[in-house]
Amino acid sequence: MKLRSFTLLMLLVVTMHAAAQSPCENARKSPSKIHFEDCGREIFTHKPVRPLPPTSIVPGSGFGLGAAYYNEFNSDAWQRNVTFSGAVTFQKFYQVEGNAQFTHKAWGENNSARDRFAIKAYVKHWDLPKMAYFGLGPNTKKDDKVFFARRDTKLGVEVHNPVSSWLAIGGAVESLWPHVEAAKDLDTKDVSIEKKFTETTAPGLTKQPHFMRYEAFVKPHFPDRRPYNVDYKIGYSYFQDTSGGNNSFGRFETDLKNRIKISKPDSYLDFRFRLSSSRTGSGKQVPFYYQETLGGSDINNDPALRGFADYRFRDRNLMVFQTEYQINIKNGYGIMVFYDTGKVAPRLGDLGSARLRHSYGVGFTVFSGDRVYFKVYVGLGGGEGRRMFVGVPKLF
Repeated sequence: MKLRSFTLLMLLVVTMHAAAQSPCENARKSPSKIHFEDCGREIFTHKPVRPLPPTSIVPGSGFGLGAAYYNEFNSDAWQRNVTFSGAVTFQKFYQVEGNAQFTHKAWGENNSARDRFAIKAYVKHWDLPKMAYFGLGPNTKKDDKVFFARRDTKLGVEVHNPVSSWLAIGGAVESLWPHVEAAKDLDTKDVSIEKKFTETTAPGLTKQPHFMRYEAFVKPHFPDRRPYNVDYKIGYSYFQDTSGGNNSFGRFETDLKNRIKISKPDSYLDFRFRLSSSRTGSGKQVPFYYQETLGGSDINNDPALRGFADYRFRDRNLMVFQTEYQINIKNGYGIMVFYDTGKVAPRLGDLGSARLRHSYGVGFTVFSGDRVYFKVYVGLGGGEGRRMFVGVPKLF
């Protein structure tokens, strides 16, 4: 708690410092010479220290304060940068992370890639005191919602190597220290996970080993072919339980994103298909905290089935299809409509027979080019009421 309080104080100091150093301080002297958008842009891109936009660490964490330090150390051949950031929400969620990235133009005299070769080293720690869990499988009930506390520390290295103008390959190695426990300081109507679930119905609840994760992936992409923008990632990860192997598993993932620009004033149509399948050896299990989720947004703030609560469905295998149309109204303000459909299942073959869930909705966006800075929408169609989202989204 003392660390959270100290971090919150430091973030307030950083925010005030960045605002004071930005051109916003001139707004009182000459209001006609400064625009609100320019003021905000200067504050949130200030170097080397800047505040982050009002941030939500994970779905359900509420909004809080964040700040980042960014600096570049470039040479003739290599470009290098480091980033340190931290955030604390008013719901007592906490996160700190650091990244060091080294990039170089693509190797090989005949390599036509515009992307750069990149090596990134990173460390991340977060403390999530109130995470929702509804059970496993495609037919869980909304009334079975419980809460658990989760802490994670991750240390890793990722390599991204472009081999042509349309293809990159890469890999990552990570050391993972997960921890879950009963949720504390809950409201009287809320229930902690151990009251309803056991090791059988929530695998990994009683013990969380150290993991090593090894990943290899390919990334076909066509970022410069207008009006189409294709960004695919196909990969395989192996999570190694270093304390005996009972929780070791492999995961195949396919994430296919397509963007079509409809007209000149920044209106576009997005399509996304994602398939994730986890496999284990005989008698082994996938811990519930590493299983994929559908509903609202997942722990990485990726939206899926936006008409349902966050983390609503969870299992070893997932399939989801999304489409979103954003219409530019005027000067970077737009209207969005979307449709999501997907399912989860304990086995890949069960995805064919699992119940398909649907949601749709409409919203308002503030954007510039391909970057959405703010989004408000309502998700419908899930049969479990309306779901509102207000905030800074992860890029689609």
